[in-house]
Amino acid sequence: MTNTSPSSQANLPAKQRIVETAIALFNEHGALCVTTNHISKQAQVSPGTLYYHFRTKTDIIYAIMEKIRTYDEQVFSEIAGFPIDDKLSFFNFVIDNIQRHNWQFRFFKRDMTALCASDEKLGQHYGQFQASRILYIEKFLSLAIHLEILQPLNSDTLKFLANQLWLNIHYWNLHLVNHQREVNEKNIAEVAHAIHLLLLPYFHKSMEKAVQLLLKNHK
Repeated sequence: MTNTSPSSQANLPAKQRIVETAIALFNEHGALCVTTNHISKQAQVSPGTLYYHFRTKTDIIYAIMEKIRTYDEQVFSEIAGFPIDDKLSFFNFVIDNIQRHNWQFRFFKRDMTALCASDEKLGQHYGQFQASRILYIEKFLSLAIHLEILQPLNSDTLKFLANQLWLNIHYWNLHLVNHQREVNEKNIAEVAHAIHLLLLPYFHKSMEKAVQLLLKNHK
């Protein structure tokens, strides 16, 4: 395998370096193809050091899930602090963060279904992870309602939209694979159009014209 570890990782603590290297290798080669030996070699740690921190490759995946949770909380803090004078720019800032997330953790959105098929415990853990991410999306939708980006929504509609957004966001990379399309930044960016279309009936009236113009320009 090629060297996918950025040189900047050389000074990271071993545990963090293992996780970052695993993400890079999983993204490039697919999580099913990468072994702990590949990870330890690329991270420039001994197999013993890797096993001191992680007993199995699955344990590394658990650590990546925690990294994603931390990443998402940091992003939400950025969202909460973003100027909202231009609401469309604010909303697109959120969408841009989603696209960066899909690229940064592209293996996760592409490979997890296959990984869970042969690991019941991982599947259960992944189900809990998905539930936490849907709650995170509900939190964002509630903020969008408060800022009058979206119309007021009842609880059932809010939960429905959160689930639909999760399906679009999380499975977009797998959708590309299933249609024999490359998982690259350009194709991942198409999810923004899908999100705008999904939310179009729910935008606040003050946002409708701006969103329709945006959709027209995407064609």
